[in-house]
Amino acid sequence: MKNIQIARHNKNIKTLTVVIIGAGAAGLAAAKSLFEAGHDVTVLEANNYIGGRIKALELDRKTFVEVGASLIHHRRGPLYQRAKKNRILTSKTGRWDKTLFIVDDERISMLNILLRSRFADLFKVGKLFKGLMQYDGVDLPVSDKVCEFQFSDGFKKIFFSGLEITLGAQLENIGARSLIASLAVGQVKIDSDLIGASVSKRFSWFIQPYINAIEPCIKLNSAVSEIDYADNSQGSDGTVKIKLDNGQEYAADRVIITASLGVLKSGVINFMPSLPSKKQQAIQSLGMGQGLKAVIRFNKRLWPTKLKYILDCDQHILYMISTYHVYDFSMVAFITDEMISKKSDKQVEKIIRNSLKVVFSDSDINACLIEIMVHNWSNQKYFDGIYSYDKVGSIGCRKILAESISNKIYFAGEATIDGFFASVDGAILSGERAAQEIIGETNTISDDSVVSV
Repeated sequence: MKNIQIARHNKNIKTLTVVIIGAGAAGLAAAKSLFEAGHDVTVLEANNYIGGRIKALELDRKTFVEVGASLIHHRRGPLYQRAKKNRILTSKTGRWDKTLFIVDDERISMLNILLRSRFADLFKVGKLFKGLMQYDGVDLPVSDKVCEFQFSDGFKKIFFSGLEITLGAQLENIGARSLIASLAVGQVKIDSDLIGASVSKRFSWFIQPYINAIEPCIKLNSAVSEIDYADNSQGSDGTVKIKLDNGQEYAADRVIITASLGVLKSGVINFMPSLPSKKQQAIQSLGMGQGLKAVIRFNKRLWPTKLKYILDCDQHILYMISTYHVYDFSMVAFITDEMISKKSDKQVEKIIRNSLKVVFSDSDINACLIEIMVHNWSNQKYFDGIYSYDKVGSIGCRKILAESISNKIYFAGEATIDGFFASVDGAILSGERAAQEIIGETNTISDDSVVSV
């Protein structure tokens, strides 16, 4: 408690009781900032672990596999800077030259695809991105803008699959202008800022400093069912009332909600009074990508040692081969297909098996496969999806979602930030932003309201 005691002696600080909903990257970042500023912080986490969408499966004492966030997506974000400083970057970008593609049941490299069009497709991609960054017309689906360029059939399948997996939704659902507007607000440049870097440590390494600072403040298995922020009742003390599924109640001066967009869409948390109409509209206007990851274990290596990715464009499955996190013959399948996400684990396993038979057509998959472990983020009650995307017609909705209500209820999480959405960077930055909004309200309070300790 030393940090709090020092902070509370600051004559310009009024101590507030702050409840943060969610112990993912956003909640942890907000909690650490507020804790160090001298405020009383409690973090309520519905799940039985810390980290949210940063999660690894322990296969044995030496083996773990990331089934949540696993890549750094922003060159200018806090993760890349920390990774670079600590020399744990293993690759700075996604390596298409080390990727095998499956197109119409054919195994092919990017080089061969480009040679077929004499590299015309590559030049068209540059024109497409340049055109998108300058586009200010009707918010058409990204798929419509891509189809304006006559890519070769094979390259088009690769391009569509790659973008849909990256953005977490079908291109026909993503608004071209909404997407570009969000990137522009966040000052994110497609051609230089967006990357796909991997690291040599567990991804939870990035949030461990936050956990170390505020772990005693975190309450696991604490699912919130109701938030009452009404202040018009007679005798109201102005605090926010938070009720949990188990009947437990908390009171707070401020509340930061970092629940996923999927949870906000589901209505599992009851707000009293209801959220403002423009906030509700923003929640429904943004899209929540659906998807899953599956850990696949083999009894031997079936791929070249330098291969990093396999993209099955026919089934829209990205296989990620890790040489730093896994010490056995394993890979992770990443699927962002909404229809597949609705299927049972057994059905998903069957789809993956059929895909693998094409990927490794010269091997007996049934003889080599040990197990497939599916982690479906879409059927996780406290996530309801993988990450947000800019649905057609959602321009400006992230900013609206991020706005506080009556200086009592604040919102953070990757869905609330422009440019850095769908990333751990965005979650951390949004959590720190929400915390600073609260800190900024209290750092000019007069001496009369100082809390003594």
